[in-house]
Amino acid sequence: MPLVTLRNYASDLKKIGCVMVFRGTIGDISKLKPTIEFMRSIMVTDLDCMKRGCDVLNLNVAIDPKRFAYYGIDKVPATLLETNVSFEPNCRETSYNKQSEIVFGDASLTSILRQMDKKDKNETIKQYIDKLEGRA
Repeated sequence: MPLVTLRNYASDLKKIGCVMVFRGTIGDISKLKPTIEFMRSIMVTDLDCMKRGCDVLNLNVAIDPKRFAYYGIDKVPATLLETNVSFEPNCRETSYNKQSEIVFGDASLTSILRQMDKKDKNETIKQYIDKLEGRA
């Protein structure tokens, strides 16, 4: 996915207090540095500032391959709404609380939420749209 797309999603997700979820790391899990640098490039507010002390979005990010497998997500970007989400590591089965259909494709988060709202008529989706459009 293009970096600009991920940066736009990150900015919008921060505005509505949601989590950006990745399927996995870049390369081998034992070498996290490339993944950390990539996530930093998504969240830093100024791409020319990649050193310590640069302003970054206060965005929750998770790496959760089980969530992708559970929903059968095999292409990205993919967006869905869950409630009562937990990213706590555990060894037992995690319950997922999907509240919308999965929407695939590179579009603005507002457009994706409107698609969801047409199908699911969920009050949370309406609230997110209002926040993104400056009405809340």
